[in-house]
Amino acid sequence: MSVEVTFEQDGGDGLVAAGTSVWEAAKRLGVKLRADCRGRGECETCAVKIINGSEILSPPKECEYKILGGDRVAAGERLACQTTLVKPGSVIARAVSLKVSDSQKQPGAELPLKQQLGAFIETEAVKISEAVNYLRGKSNALVEKFLNLQPKSTDASSQSDSGNPPPGD
Repeated sequence: MSVEVTFEQDGGDGLVAAGTSVWEAAKRLGVKLRADCRGRGECETCAVKIINGSEILSPPKECEYKILGGDRVAAGERLACQTTLVKPGSVIARAVSLKVSDSQKQPGAELPLKQQLGAFIETEAVKISEAVNYLRGKSNALVEKFLNLQPKSTDASSQSDSGNPPPGD
């Protein structure tokens, strides 16, 4: 059972399996649809307006009413990460622009403190790992230089290969 999904503004369209979330469908079809909460239904960055095909979608979840509000859900807006394509058919959706522009919003500001800290720690761990790897590479190069582990110049080896003995023999 497959569902034809079309993202109106982004030009993504194609077939996905029934049971797929609208957010996953967007990713599979190459549509960049944000989900700052990583698909947990805790933000509105993946909100979409269902233009056509709402009858083949899962019913709205409590978190959608909490995040979007009853009026927006009644108007056809859904959280893509929480909305599942449950029956074969066709759906047309459009990404909803956020009320606050991205330049005014701090990344992760809508996440709970624990998740903000987790994201911060993860980012810093990656940066520290990169710095340690960089320093490890530099220290290896320094040890090689001091221990003269660099290959000798090819002049001496080319002379010995020509059949002539090296000078002094």
